[in-house]
Amino acid sequence: MNLSTTNQTSKLTFFFLLFISYFTGFLIMAFLQTPEQMAWYKTLVQSPIAPPEITFGIVWGILYFLIPLSAFLVWDKISHTLFYGQYIIQLIWSFVFFQSHCLWTGFVILLCLCLVNGILFKQFYQHSKTSGLIFLPYVLWSVFATLLNFTVAYLN
Repeated sequence: MNLSTTNQTSKLTFFFLLFISYFTGFLIMAFLQTPEQMAWYKTLVQSPIAPPEITFGIVWGILYFLIPLSAFLVWDKISHTLFYGQYIIQLIWSFVFFQSHCLWTGFVILLCLCLVNGILFKQFYQHSKTSGLIFLPYVLWSVFATLLNFTVAYLN
């Protein structure tokens, strides 16, 4: 095995680990969603722009592949603190919104997520247009989620 093959194997292993860590988080969050939480959420007045429920699982499944892929492409050039920070912010939002039922706090958390994702998008795009474009759906989804959270908080 030559050095080039070893380097490629290391990169693929790293991407796999990054993807698995993200997907594991997705699965944990999916399993932590209790019927009681969903029942509570369904009692809320919903935003007129809310997509069908099935949309969320599909979109997050795709995003949890795209997010680590975009980071992988520029990993040695981006702020790891920001990258992990946006992941932690996601998890905090889910707990605050669904567990604690704090709609306005959730909105503020999502504003922070949008800010961090905007900075990350700029970093990704500066180093690799492909990486930035792969990350862009997540940025847009974060903005959409923030708008949904705002309207749900406002209506309730």
